Amino acid sequence: MPQVKPLLSGYGKFGLLLADLVFLVISFTWAGFFRFHFWSVGWWMEPASVTLAIFAVISLYIFGAYDLDEEGGRTFVWIRVGAPLIVTFVLVLAFNYLFQMDRSGFYGRGVLLGGLGIDFLLTGTMRWSVRSRLRKMRRAQQWLLLTSSNQAAAFAEDLRRNRLQGLLDVQVLGMPGASTPEEFAQLIDQPRSGIILAAHEEEWSRFGAELVNARLQGILVVPYSAVFEELWKKIPVDHLDHRWFLQSNGFTLVNSPFRQKVKRVVDLALALLMLSVAWPIMLLTALAVRLESHGKAVYKQTRTGKGGVDFTIYKFRSMRADAEKDGAQWATAGDSRITKVGNFIRKTRLDELPQLINVLKGNMSFVGPRPERPEFNESLAQEIPYYQLRHLVRPGVTGWAQVMYPYGASAEDARRKLEYDLYYIKNYSFLLDMKIFLRTVRTVLFARGR
Repeated sequence: MPQVKPLLSGYGKFGLLLADLVFLVISFTWAGFFRFHFWSVGWWMEPASVTLAIFAVISLYIFGAYDLDEEGGRTFVWIRVGAPLIVTFVLVLAFNYLFQMDRSGFYGRGVLLGGLGIDFLLTGTMRWSVRSRLRKMRRAQQWLLLTSSNQAAAFAEDLRRNRLQGLLDVQVLGMPGASTPEEFAQLIDQPRSGIILAAHEEEWSRFGAELVNARLQGILVVPYSAVFEELWKKIPVDHLDHRWFLQSNGFTLVNSPFRQKVKRVVDLALALLMLSVAWPIMLLTALAVRLESHGKAVYKQTRTGKGGVDFTIYKFRSMRADAEKDGAQWATAGDSRITKVGNFIRKTRLDELPQLINVLKGNMSFVGPRPERPEFNESLAQEIPYYQLRHLVRPGVTGWAQVMYPYGASAEDARRKLEYDLYYIKNYSFLLDMKIFLRTVRTVLFARGR
């Protein structure tokens, strides 16, 4: 099946990574020459240099410097390059002071500032050029979306909501948009990047020969679900049927016991590591919760886990002790039940640290769909198609939906988050888990939680 690919593919991002490393070598070689008046690249063999490169690349990723497909203003690139290089400067100085890694004395503040300053100009200029090129390529793309007449408006709204309209030239055509194959052939016989099939098969099948001919001429012909999956990293639950599941690859986490065991080992190692590091923060958080309001610092709540089995989840209390005296209800923006400390620990995700105990017990994974309450699950399963599929895997402390979509407080939000959960379950890999972990770090650093 032909697929529509994002403009900046994985290979493109790997190219950015290589360019970042080359620019670091160039920048610090020049900074060293200006400081010591001789050329040398031997300093890259030192532990301090390797640490610098690791900090720089990870910081650039966390701050979103590799997400050039995202929208943003004129300062988008420069902020996402400058901020991580400032963080790199602080971290390298701290590590040099604590561990004395700079044996040659090369990394003084002058060389660090000079090297990172030159790197800022090189890296920022390169990303600005790449991003400008990507935007021009987007605007040059012309797509035809074929859908049923009664759903054309709904699909146009999908394009607007997902910020595709305006970036790409997309013409929405409600089928039947032509009465004969000849009229349809004339309709598609113009320069196009691709054709998106959102109509039911019986609606466009009579134009199958014309679509095949367009495909043989180099025009992409892709299903609407492929556009969602490749460009927006989610799967549209409202536009799926059983045939999609039969024809799609993936879902290896569900049907591979080996992958499940490896993921479990990684979960245990990460949970133990984080508990050993975060226990002072957990004690301070518990103390802050108790000082602000009466009640237990850690509360227990029933959630639904893998296989639809309920379990007890642990979280730091972020609401008043009597928050649910009237029964279970969605938390909303500006909820008066949330305390001041609770608002902070929600935004920084500190309220979820006790869930590491759930990971050790096997109720949860480190990465997976957000566990929902049984009271909400029953109604959501009736409203949202394929909702129960999120119970094929262990729920997670963090997850793809949590880092890609704001905090949900309605059935519609649950529907949108399920689209990301299905993408995660279908496309699970260790690298995807690492990506989610790093994006979670970004959420914590910028307090973008709910």
